[in-house]
Amino acid sequence: LLALVRARPARLAGLAAAFVAPVALAAALVVVAASRHPVPSFGDVHDLASLARLATRADYGGLLRASRHGVEGHHAARLVAWTSLFASSVGVVASLLGAWGLARGALERRLDVAAVALVWLGTGPAFAVVNWLFAAEGEERLAFAERFVAAPHVPFALLVAVGVASAPARAKVAAGWLATAALVVAGLAAVRGLDLARDRRGEALAHDLLRPAEPGALVLVRGDLVTGAAAWACVVERACAERTVLAVGELFLPWRRAQVAREHPDLVLPWGDDASIRRTHELVAREIRRRPVYAVPDYLAVDPELARAFAFRPVGLLVRLYATERDADADAARLRASARGLLDGTACEGCAAVGAPGPHPSQSVQLDATYAAALDNHAVAARERLADPALAAALHDAAERARRPAW
Repeated sequence: LLALVRARPARLAGLAAAFVAPVALAAALVVVAASRHPVPSFGDVHDLASLARLATRADYGGLLRASRHGVEGHHAARLVAWTSLFASSVGVVASLLGAWGLARGALERRLDVAAVALVWLGTGPAFAVVNWLFAAEGEERLAFAERFVAAPHVPFALLVAVGVASAPARAKVAAGWLATAALVVAGLAAVRGLDLARDRRGEALAHDLLRPAEPGALVLVRGDLVTGAAAWACVVERACAERTVLAVGELFLPWRRAQVAREHPDLVLPWGDDASIRRTHELVAREIRRRPVYAVPDYLAVDPELARAFAFRPVGLLVRLYATERDADADAARLRASARGLLDGTACEGCAAVGAPGPHPSQSVQLDATYAAALDNHAVAARERLADPALAAALHDAAERARRPAW
């Protein structure tokens, strides 16, 4: 490298500029776009410090972490799971050719093949193993893990090419066709069932999520699935009307609190820098005096004080929070209408589209679980609050159908 610098410094500087300039311009575009304060502006980038924070994934804990929260499981189990997913995506024949290319290349073009193998290792198994959110079991986690299989395909294809090139002269053409056919067949098998052109479940979720909340209500959301659906409804479809949709779990981030203050100037958050989802009850106590409050049922688990301080009843995919049990009992007609609406589909676009397993791990299992939980919650409420065992049984049966079979 030093010899190259001394021999052709101008050319090296030109190559460096050609690489750095597009990257710098792309980064500048992020700052320019964020300066317009769009609603979906993660990081609220407005200066070099916030841009660096976004680029280094500081809000997630760093470059090598997908989340601040880890998962249980040994690194070896993650490696085995990743290897299984990768092998199934490229097929047996291509896997053998890639391994052969690595072995042959290590003997003939050691430095070049070592570089390719290092890229494959760094973008694939090594990154998957150190990633904290990667778990080795459960369909949702395996579906998440599949994203770590994509990048290593590029260097692996080079190893397959080395394997084909190292075949005997008479067999090179046949080996090339075999490798191509193997990759095509494996690819077609891997993408089977991925056509989402007629899949409207995400759109249905966005509609079903906010359906129960009247204009002016506060709706508390949580989790990527639900938060994303709410963002689609509010930002793209502009269907939130005068509702305030808020993810309390994001408010520990200073930039997110600043965004919320701009978006909802009438909303007074009861915390400073120590905002926590476990203190959601403090926000509800302030807001429930002046408007209806709805929440994703998960809030009752992460902040148990909500269930102790307020009454609650399921409504659609949410729960309605009430100041007292008397207020909740007086609204029994809403509960019964919601339960029957889930059963007959009049209040639930997505209820009829859940429970169908796919040919590979899918994160849409979260969607099925969301609808199943809503049906379960209504079944419990119908039995305990409405004293209607027949309605409760029908809701329980619907929840069982909504639960997706194991992949």
